[in-house]
Amino acid sequence: MARQRRQLLVLGSGVVGFCGFGIFKAIHATSIALRGGTHEFNRLFDYLLWAIIHFAAAGLFMGMLPFQLWAGFRERHRTLHRKSGRVMFVVGVWISATGLFLPFAMPARPVSERIFMVTIALLFGFFLIQAVAAARKGDLVSHREWILRAVAGVSGAMLQRIMFPIFPIVSSVDGGRGFRMLQV
Repeated sequence: MARQRRQLLVLGSGVVGFCGFGIFKAIHATSIALRGGTHEFNRLFDYLLWAIIHFAAAGLFMGMLPFQLWAGFRERHRTLHRKSGRVMFVVGVWISATGLFLPFAMPARPVSERIFMVTIALLFGFFLIQAVAAARKGDLVSHREWILRAVAGVSGAMLQRIMFPIFPIVSSVDGGRGFRMLQV
C-alpha cells in the first residue's frame, strides 16, 4: 500500500509539474501576443485573436486538469467536477479549433509539423466529444477512458514543446534545421 501511494504521489507530482509548465508556456505566449507579438514565431501573431484564444484556453485547461484527474477531489466535489468539466470541454473545443487553424496561419511551417498539429487537434477534439457523450450516457468508465485519451493527446502537444528543442541537438538530425517547432 505504501509503495502504491508513493507511485501515485510521484505520478501526481509529475502531472502537476507538467501542467505548471503548460500554464507557464501559455502565459508566456499570451503575454507576447498581447504585446503585439514578435517576428520570431513565423507570423503566428498576425492572427492575434486566434493565438490569444489558443494559448489562454490551453493555460486554463492545464490549470484545471490536475483537479479533474485527482480522484479524491473529484469524489468530494462532484458538482464542481461536473461544472469545471463543462468549462474544460468548451475550452478544449477552442484549443482544438484554433489548433486546426494555426498551422496554416504560419506559412513557413514544414508540412510534417502541420500534419502533426492537425492530427493532434482533431484527435483531441474527437476524444473530448466522446468523453462528454459517455458521461451524458452515465458510462463513467468509458468517460474516464476517453478523458485519458484526450489528456494524452494534449500532453503530446505539450511534450513536443519540451522535446523538440532537445531532439535535434541530441540526434544531430539535419543539424537542427529540420525540426523547427514553435517554441512559444
